[in-house]
Amino acid sequence: MAKIAPHAGAVFSIWDETYCHTLTEMWAASLPVIGLDYPTVAGRIRAANGGWVYSEKDLDALYADLVRDMEDSNGFMDRLRAVIDWQRGEGRANTTRAMASKYQALYQAVMRDQPSLGAPAAQPTGLQEAMDHRVAVVCPANDKLTQAPASTHVRVWARTYNHPDRATSFVRMTPEELLAAARTGTIDKAIIQRNALPVSIWRSLKPLVEAGKLRYAVDLDDDLSNVPADKDPDGSYASYAKTLDDIIGHAAVVTASTKALATKLKKRNACIEVVPNLLAGRIWRGQMPKRTSDKIVRGIYMGNRSHDADFAMVQSAFEAAAATHPNLRLRLVGALQEPLAKVPDWLEIIDIPKGARNYPAFVAWLRAQCSDLDFGIAPLADIPFNGHKSYLKALDYAGLGLPVLASNHPVYKPLKGPDHIILVDNTPADWENALNERLKVGSPDEATRAAIRDWVTEHHELEGTMRQYDALLLQHLYKDSE
Repeated sequence: MAKIAPHAGAVFSIWDETYCHTLTEMWAASLPVIGLDYPTVAGRIRAANGGWVYSEKDLDALYADLVRDMEDSNGFMDRLRAVIDWQRGEGRANTTRAMASKYQALYQAVMRDQPSLGAPAAQPTGLQEAMDHRVAVVCPANDKLTQAPASTHVRVWARTYNHPDRATSFVRMTPEELLAAARTGTIDKAIIQRNALPVSIWRSLKPLVEAGKLRYAVDLDDDLSNVPADKDPDGSYASYAKTLDDIIGHAAVVTASTKALATKLKKRNACIEVVPNLLAGRIWRGQMPKRTSDKIVRGIYMGNRSHDADFAMVQSAFEAAAATHPNLRLRLVGALQEPLAKVPDWLEIIDIPKGARNYPAFVAWLRAQCSDLDFGIAPLADIPFNGHKSYLKALDYAGLGLPVLASNHPVYKPLKGPDHIILVDNTPADWENALNERLKVGSPDEATRAAIRDWVTEHHELEGTMRQYDALLLQHLYKDSE
């Protein structure tokens, strides 16, 4: 294309195409297209005004019409502008993922009369209704929508997988694709997570929302409108806060990870649902490595790089415990923004391999670490921002089969009860005592580790909650549910 630099393209098929991907590719390359008068190609060209349609019955007339239209610069520019409009609308919205979701809807319509033990009560009853049960999923992610922050996997992607037994088909979209789909009317429902929508996209989407052309849920697991400055070093959350509040205010429903966060968000939107953080069995299940015998008692502390204050709270306790127990170690994975001036002997700082930074790969890598690990720690400083967090970190450790030492903080108090969850008051002395008690116990045996993982499966696994999640979407995103 670049070599020949064409001004227009042509589809000279003398039969009716099924769809004509060649036409799509030429429009994607910014070429108005010449086509013959057969329904599929001619219909698409006329609908988009993206070219010219001719009859092939009189070749001399066809040639004369071609020459005339190619010399008509105004007509050519009209069609070129129409092609650009197509690129911004249908061309951007009708991705391969969107196409796959239409097939999913078709399969649901065909299978709707087949019995299914796990099927939700509200199954689509026809092809059009199945098409209407498609929901866009817009989250922070890479351009290919295959890699994303852990919160996207945990909160949204793990819940929005497609299955014949589910009434809804989910379509991952970029913000630009969502805007195009809403403009063309091909999608009218969405799930939007955290700060996924750029300010410019929201400005264009907002009138469509206010006109009733798009209903959406916002999913949040932090109070992102009030992020402390030390956790927002570049000020990106602060600059986005006003836009996020507007997005929250226009949402059909806001899903929050905790009751405390839901209470805070209720000031911005009265329709709040608590959807707790859970572990996806599809990612976390499987055989675990056995603990190697190295006479070390090793803890793990992991998280994104915003936990300096939390780590500082327990650092002196580890120093004191390690002074009398030289076999104590702590493996640090992520967690800190600022590097330590000096790394003590008891601290092991581990970089996450490049190939393990996407959440499912990270979990697999983390599980492999368990041959060296004996317990996890979850310190949490008592500051207002932390009050809206969830107990996910404790679940992560339990998913590894590890006992947990967690701050005696409202975030972790709902987990109080099982023997493997130890709540510790936030003082150096209490953390030192907890570490000393853990050192007395040493490494948990395989039966204990298996029992901890079974506790997660029974009480905190995602798969058993999908019916409720689908019902929530049905209640809030579908217009006929009002």
